[in-house]
Amino acid sequence: MGVVVVSVAALLWVWAIGDVLAMDDQHLQPGEKGAWVATVILLPAAGALAWLLVGRRATQARTTVDRPAEVEGCPSVPRARLRGWGHNLGGSRSPLQG
Repeated sequence: MGVVVVSVAALLWVWAIGDVLAMDDQHLQPGEKGAWVATVILLPAAGALAWLLVGRRATQARTTVDRPAEVEGCPSVPRARLRGWGHNLGGSRSPLQG
């Protein structure tokens, strides 16, 4: 039974290190990757669990908030540029015309 627990902990530890290293730098704050790698290496079980429960979710939440939403059918124009579109009554220029 102890061998199974140690094996699972070792696999979780190796996976967590690989997952932190594979994380794209644009999703992490400067120095955050190094801090997570150090945490996972120095505190194997606790660091791996912390990455799994806290680190991954924090970086995933950050990417969905930081990334601008795209308009369906027109992926090159973010929704923020289209704010006010359709609210120009009375013949005024659209926000995209400048």
